[in-house]
Amino acid sequence: RYPETMASRASKLPLALAAAVAAGALGIYLWSIRRRRKDVKKKPEDGRGEEDVRGVRVCEPGNWPPKGLPANTEGLLNVVSWNTLCGKFHFKNHDWVPEECKPWEYRRDLLWKYLDSFSADVFCLQETELRNFAKDFGIFMASKGYDYITADPKYRNGHDHVKPVIFYRRDRLVLKWYKGKSRTVVGEFQVGSSRQRILIASCHLQGGHEAPTRFSQAKSLLKTIDARLRIINPNAPPPDSEGSSSSRSPSRSRKGSKRGQSQRIELKEENPEDLKDLPPPLLLITGDMNAFVEDPCMKLFRNGFFNKSMWNEPGYKPEQIPRKINYKTNLIGPLTDAYERLGETKKGRPHTYQWGAPGMELPVRKYVIDYILYANERQDKTSTLGGLKLKALRLPLGEAGMEALKQPMVGIPNHWYPSDHFPLSAIFELPRVPLRS
Repeated sequence: RYPETMASRASKLPLALAAAVAAGALGIYLWSIRRRRKDVKKKPEDGRGEEDVRGVRVCEPGNWPPKGLPANTEGLLNVVSWNTLCGKFHFKNHDWVPEECKPWEYRRDLLWKYLDSFSADVFCLQETELRNFAKDFGIFMASKGYDYITADPKYRNGHDHVKPVIFYRRDRLVLKWYKGKSRTVVGEFQVGSSRQRILIASCHLQGGHEAPTRFSQAKSLLKTIDARLRIINPNAPPPDSEGSSSSRSPSRSRKGSKRGQSQRIELKEENPEDLKDLPPPLLLITGDMNAFVEDPCMKLFRNGFFNKSMWNEPGYKPEQIPRKINYKTNLIGPLTDAYERLGETKKGRPHTYQWGAPGMELPVRKYVIDYILYANERQDKTSTLGGLKLKALRLPLGEAGMEALKQPMVGIPNHWYPSDHFPLSAIFELPRVPLRS
């Protein structure tokens, strides 16, 4: 038996050795993953790089705001749009999100740090919870010098009090008018001591395969803006029969007090004499549109008009397409997508939303669904708007941050990033207008 036992042991030796090698390799691989995940718990260093793209300075987060375009400068406007991911999000099927990163308090503290780093004049945020607004954002932003307006807080389609808002620096902008709807909020502001007016909208349009609903929401917003433009521009041409319609201007606004608590206040009725000879108003429409560039709602924004021949969204029966689809206004011309020119660079246009992480069974999904749209300085003859000149863009995430997201099982949100959307930020040059006498 002794020789047989030795022979049998010898025959099993290669198998045992192979198993040991495999176990060792697996252990090293798992250790390397844990090590890499540990490494990305710390926020990657923000790069300070900068690139010129057709006269626009494109900056990494560490170089924002860029030199020569400092914060709170007369004649410039720094605007941020960001879906901050609501506090009551359940993270269902988000296996890559560490448990300690899911509580709202953890993400909220990170959000505050990010918001403070932008030095922005205007924040257009989406997915803020109005029920907890004061402690989530109101008190913090009020301490930084911001007031706010919000969308309509009424319960609709299950989105109870999760709404878009606009924060604006009270020392730079004066609120003149405001209109909040279920999915959008638009405000009209006077810029500093000049007579310049600017309309700014924050949007969170319907998600999923709901192109008709998104289109209706976008069209409703443009009709609201069109109606307001006719009030502040008495010499505006009459509306098209298929275009704008009258809309009542609300007499009250939701505005943040210095203590960060929402309150209803009366906006002063403007003297018609004060509206005479105003310079052409400016327009910004920002937000999470839940839409690709070719979505009907984006075609409407980018063209300034829409007709049935432009609707080519697949998968919809004729009865699902909105009945009143034609839209044309002679006050609002085509809007420009601020980040569109980054598609011309070697790295391409950065995505604004990410689901999943490397190493999962399902592929990582990356989409461009967030936008900053503006009326540029080359408005066509159909528009009565003034023009903004784009001066600088902030990359949503630096080079080191993008590299960190390539690591196995590292996605967003995570230890150093609080949302599933990336922020957009742009600096615009305002047209020169005479100061108020």
